[in-house]
Amino acid sequence: MEDLVPPSLVLVRDLRYALEDGRSLKQGLESFLSRNLECDFRRDLIRIWSGSGRGVCPGQEMRFPAHIDLLLGLILRGLAGDSIGSSLARVEEEIYRMAQDELQKRVDLLPFELMVPTLLFFFPAVMCVLVGPVLFEVVDVLERGM
Repeated sequence: MEDLVPPSLVLVRDLRYALEDGRSLKQGLESFLSRNLECDFRRDLIRIWSGSGRGVCPGQEMRFPAHIDLLLGLILRGLAGDSIGSSLARVEEEIYRMAQDELQKRVDLLPFELMVPTLLFFFPAVMCVLVGPVLFEVVDVLERGM
């Protein structure tokens, strides 16, 4: 359940909050990197961040989905001094919409995933509780009758 919020959305929000508070994009990026998120995205971002002074571009060594590639390119443009506030807001909306879609897919699959444990564990337990006393009565009647 920890992965309900994609790390790319956390990054965008950290960057946006940093810019809104008057801090630099670099400080927003450092704020995200200082989080204790254990994910591939954070590790890849650290690799790009450490290589950004050496001309490493997003997607050059690693393959990312289009929205992540766009976000990383946007960050590099921002670090170069371009204004990225409005573009960052659009990227945030897109990532948020994609996260909502992914969450809706998970919610739609939940009844089917819960059906298996229900059929394997809960239903037999209920049947034992309901049928158990009847079986004891039948065994009791058969023992008395013989």
